[in-house]
Amino acid sequence: EYRIDDFQQNYFVIPSYEDLLKTTLETDFAPLYAEIKALPDIPVAEIVEGGLKATGFEEVGLLSLSSADHSEIADIARNLADRYEDSQTSLSLPSTRVDAFNVDLANELSRNGRRSGLTFAPEGGSERMRRVINKQVTEEDLIRTVTTAYAAGWRHVKLYFMCGLPTETDDDVLQIASMAKEVIKAGREASGRRDIKCTVSIGGFVPKPHT
Repeated sequence: EYRIDDFQQNYFVIPSYEDLLKTTLETDFAPLYAEIKALPDIPVAEIVEGGLKATGFEEVGLLSLSSADHSEIADIARNLADRYEDSQTSLSLPSTRVDAFNVDLANELSRNGRRSGLTFAPEGGSERMRRVINKQVTEEDLIRTVTTAYAAGWRHVKLYFMCGLPTETDDDVLQIASMAKEVIKAGREASGRRDIKCTVSIGGFVPKPHT
């Protein structure tokens, strides 16, 4: 028995792994999350200010599964950028969905001149592997996004992948390196510079409940 999030109150009985994978790929869970809203009136700026004073840190990351999808992320970013524009505090969105990247938002967070790297998560190295895990991101999507970032002044992009995914082959893994090479090539062409960096991070796939 697999339980999908307590608040949904939905229970599924899956007799085998194959059926579980098939059900996961064929089920559209989006409507279940459609009504989820951002928590209102969270004083992000005050929380950040308190954290910086308490720790002495100079780096602030807006962390969530998809910060760029927050309904008020533009206002939050602008507020923080205004507050720390003339300071040594760096602001970043450490992990952004490929299809949710917004160069204007990223520019706001780097307005004080401290520009951190950008992290994207294709997760699967090959197009086939991404279809298996229902990750609707093509290589063209990724190249277009990183090209925009490099052209706007970024020099370092980090890509996150998983290995050990269901039905994975050696060729799927080898295509991770091929994609990284294409990212660097696109970055050099877009920026006209050679000092382009692309860091690849690979994590082992571990099935987790409620995801």
